[in-house]
Amino acid sequence: MPYLQIKNCSTTKEIGTYPQTRGVPRGYTFKWFDQEDSMTNLENDTFPKVIPDLTFEIDDKGKLTDVISPSNLSARGFLFNEQVRKIFNSFHLPNHKIYNALMKHKSEILNYFWLHPVKSDLIGVDFKKSKFIITNFAFIEQSEIDITSEEDYFKKLSALSFKHIRVKQLVLTEAFQRETYDLFFFPYIHSYFFISERMAKSIKESKVSGFSIKEQNIIS
Repeated sequence: MPYLQIKNCSTTKEIGTYPQTRGVPRGYTFKWFDQEDSMTNLENDTFPKVIPDLTFEIDDKGKLTDVISPSNLSARGFLFNEQVRKIFNSFHLPNHKIYNALMKHKSEILNYFWLHPVKSDLIGVDFKKSKFIITNFAFIEQSEIDITSEEDYFKKLSALSFKHIRVKQLVLTEAFQRETYDLFFFPYIHSYFFISERMAKSIKESKVSGFSIKEQNIIS
C-alpha cells in the first residue's frame, strides 16, 4: 500500500503562528501542569491512567483550523475537530484512543478531540531489509549502521553518546503490511506519521485545514 507523510501544518499563512495555541489558556497558571490529569503527562508508549484535561486556547496570532498544532504536548498525536474525527473513525488505525478536548477561540468554546496513538516497540520493521543511519542531535547523517533486530537497535543505540539511530529506508514486514493500517508511526527511528493514499485523498477532498501531507521516500 502506498504511503505519504502527514504532520501538522507550520505555514503561518494557513495557521497564523506555530504552534497555534497559547502556552497556558487564560484563567490557568503553570501549576495546572502539575496535576495528574495534565496534558503534559501524556506519553507515546501508554494511555493515561486518568482522563486528561485537554483545554486549549488559540493564540492571539493563531488561526482556527480543522487541525490545530498544540503547545505543551510532547506526545505524538493530532488535535482536530468533529469533521476530522469522522474521517479518522472511518479508516483503519492501530492502537489508539480519542479524548475530548476544548478549544477556546475568542468568545467561543469549541469541541475538539485528541488522537492519542500508543506504540512502544518497533514491531513491523523488517530490520534486515531496512537501512539505518547514525545522526547527530540535529538529525544530520553521520554514517550508516547495520541493525538486525529491535534488540540490536537498542543495544547499539545505548553505546552511542549524544547521537541517534534513524531509519533511512524503511521496509515493513509482511505481517504489518497485512494489517493495512491507514495511519501509523514508529517511535525512536522516525519523527512523522505515515498515511495511506486513500486516507490522504479523503482528507484532501474534505478540504481539511491544518495538515501538511507530502510525498515521502522513507518507506519502500
